[in-house]
Amino acid sequence: MAREAGTKLLPLVIIDPKIFERGDLTPRRQAWFLENTRALRESYRRLGCDLVVRRGEPAQVLGELARGLRGTEHALTHAHFVCTYTPYAKQRDEAASEVLHAHGVEVRSYGGQYTHEPGTVLTDEGRRYGVFGAFRKKWQTLELPPTYDAPKTLPALPSGLEVGDIPRVEPGISLPPVGEIAARERLDWFTANAEADYQKMRNEPGHEAATSTQLLLQHRGAVAAPGDAPRQNLQVEVRADLAGLLRRCAGPPTRERAGGSQG
Repeated sequence: MAREAGTKLLPLVIIDPKIFERGDLTPRRQAWFLENTRALRESYRRLGCDLVVRRGEPAQVLGELARGLRGTEHALTHAHFVCTYTPYAKQRDEAASEVLHAHGVEVRSYGGQYTHEPGTVLTDEGRRYGVFGAFRKKWQTLELPPTYDAPKTLPALPSGLEVGDIPRVEPGISLPPVGEIAARERLDWFTANAEADYQKMRNEPGHEAATSTQLLLQHRGAVAAPGDAPRQNLQVEVRADLAGLLRRCAGPPTRERAGGSQG
């Protein structure tokens, strides 16, 4: 846990050009990420802290931060991040960890992108499942991730540290409400109004039951709540609620759903 490793924190979002400037990344997806980052900054500010935003190659950005704070009372001692599993993400995280280790920084990684991390839902013999129905039954038996209480306050950032600007991108559409509060409200609405219809309407893109879950999952990937260290999604109790919701809603798998079964 980041808060347990020391009393000082430096919340950081790095806008990685290899991802953010991809040709297939639409302006609306860029804007969605940036506006949620802006909402996250406001969440930190309400707690007395702030969110540092940098743009660049992650290993280089982290190395510059470590060098800039070396020898001060705010020198980096630990770095915490949530694992992702694409080939590029693994390469990026390995490169960043190597740079941080070279500066004497202890690196700790955590799950959080999935209810159960890839490779953890296995048969009793320790093998991967080849049939989604059996995978789903095992997934439902596993213990949910722990939850953590959100802090009431956080320590201020070092004076003189540039927090960085969050750029704006015109999405070309009206974006849904952003931030953790909006995500919680959407989850509450879904459980009250659309959960009962989800099994039969989940494959109907125009139906509210289907679009609500897609929006919740978009929130899950874009919102990082201050109380959710080290798991950088919605606060973990919301993710646990969503996992329980998915357990209740899970029906017979379709071919499309089976392809995403490792989460």
